Amino acid sequence: MSTQPEALRLADRIERLIPGDPLASALRRLHQADLSNQEWLDKTDWVQATIQPSELGQHRADVIKHRLDLVTAQRDELLKALKWTMTMDADQDEDGWEERVHAAIDRATGGAA
Repeated sequence: MSTQPEALRLADRIERLIPGDPLASALRRLHQADLSNQEWLDKTDWVQATIQPSELGQHRADVIKHRLDLVTAQRDELLKALKWTMTMDADQDEDGWEERVHAAIDRATGGAA
């Protein structure tokens, strides 16, 4: 019993019977597309496992992009808060600076920090 995929076995048989038949190359392309599709599904399965109600019905790629956009915005807010903290003179503003940093972090993370 061969472990060669059915589409490739069929393409080989067609090629032996009718050399140069375009159906054989079409079957090989279809097999490659199937492999690529399966790889995409395997590598993005985590999206299905962590789906949120607001993401139901959306394409995996759209969910990934949306999540990446959110994380990027959070990172940018955190960097702003960090830069502000690093440039602040603690002697000038001893009161309240820590609370403002925490407030900036809460804004960036939606209060999840």
